[in-house]
Amino acid sequence: MSDTLDRLKTAHADRYTIERELGHGRMALVFLAQDRKLGRPVALKVPRPGLAAALGAAAPAQGYARNRAPRSALPVHHSP
Repeated sequence: MSDTLDRLKTAHADRYTIERELGHGRMALVFLAQDRKLGRPVALKVPRPGLAAALGAAAPAQGYARNRAPRSALPVHHSP
């Protein structure tokens, strides 16, 4: 998983500071990130590397979150 996290951090370094994985499902991974443009924590959902490769995506850690960021950057509410 650290390889995917490292690739995401590199691919989205211009906008997001990706902190850690929040969760995952069969098709996607969800990461906690700080959106520098919005100035708040967000959840980034990206397809699993294996799924993206099977569908023919050249760079599974790129593209999805970047292309959909305005619609998929969700606020994160923490409970103590």
